[in-house]
Amino acid sequence: MSDLLFFPIGLFVGALGTLIGAGGGFILVPLLILLYPNYSAQEITAISMLCVACNASSGSIAYLYRRQVHVKMASAFTLASIPGAWLGSALTRHINRDDYELAFALLLFVLGLFIILRKSVRPSPGAKEQAWNPKPSHYALGFGISLGVGFLASILGIGGGIIHVPLLAQVLLMPVHLAAGTSHLILAISALVATAEHLTHGDLPLQASFVPYLAFGIVLGAQLGAFFSKRVSSVIIMKSLGFAIILVGIRICWAHSPLTHAPHAPHSFGFTPLIPGPSSNPLPRPSSNG
Repeated sequence: MSDLLFFPIGLFVGALGTLIGAGGGFILVPLLILLYPNYSAQEITAISMLCVACNASSGSIAYLYRRQVHVKMASAFTLASIPGAWLGSALTRHINRDDYELAFALLLFVLGLFIILRKSVRPSPGAKEQAWNPKPSHYALGFGISLGVGFLASILGIGGGIIHVPLLAQVLLMPVHLAAGTSHLILAISALVATAEHLTHGDLPLQASFVPYLAFGIVLGAQLGAFFSKRVSSVIIMKSLGFAIILVGIRICWAHSPLTHAPHAPHSFGFTPLIPGPSSNPLPRPSSNG
């Protein structure tokens, strides 16, 4: 597969991820698993988080320009998401991740169905979303939500926006477009921190020559997603989020299905390689549990 083909893939991932306030990791991780089964879980996560950081950073700039970010709440919630992500990463060494991921996949199915089936509340005509004023209790609730999302997202290796946005919209009653922009800014900071940690530990495979094309497409796609965010119905965004959450649940269940335990190459996650390639590191490294 030519590296150039990753540019349109990046456009799609960036546009959809920014449109619904997610980083796009829920699309990118399964794709990388399918295309590069010889990459370890740490390396796939490192690539995904780098691209999520590019997506969220680019999208956040566009959202800030369009005043679709509640900066005060984003600042407070970021303080919660970063330690939550660190705690989740630390605890992955002490829990049975297989059982946890299956339980969380069930949670994703329930949350996704709830979003899809719940009757949407339409804003009053002429209401300005950026004029939404939070109550003091919203900060406490949002802090707890962000702490939990940062924790769970770090365990699952996804950005967390697909969980954060519906919770901000449903629990805090934040307008969907404002929730997407606010979540995106929080995600940008936490993803940059996670990417720095991956780079420090050398998790990013240096021979992955497709990454610059993918990242560049994602940066441009994020601008497209932010551009269309105000032109797409909030109902469509929420329904898309619901389906996206269910897809993540399916991906997690697939990783634990009997098919994934067939004798494939190491770290293959049960997929037959579509793109052959050497192991992503010249020196042997212990395999990941994730």
